[in-house]
Amino acid sequence: TSQRLGSGAETGYGLGWHLETVSLAGAPTRAAGHDGDVLGGMATSLLAFPEHGLVVAVTSNISYAGTAEVARAIAEAFTSRP
Repeated sequence: TSQRLGSGAETGYGLGWHLETVSLAGAPTRAAGHDGDVLGGMATSLLAFPEHGLVVAVTSNISYAGTAEVARAIAEAFTSRP
């Protein structure tokens, strides 16, 4: 669950997970994940799509490799269209 500021606005971040709604199989889908980048090192992403029972992890040995986008593309390949 997204945390709330004192003003009541949602942060989009819940207990270490980034929370967002993405398009998967042509429909809005909840996604929870975390990314990490190290300058001159590596990049990782872990994305979970609870409504599809799907989790994707991507690791690269290239900094800022766009692993979150790769994870979404992999999830799309494993998700049936309605």
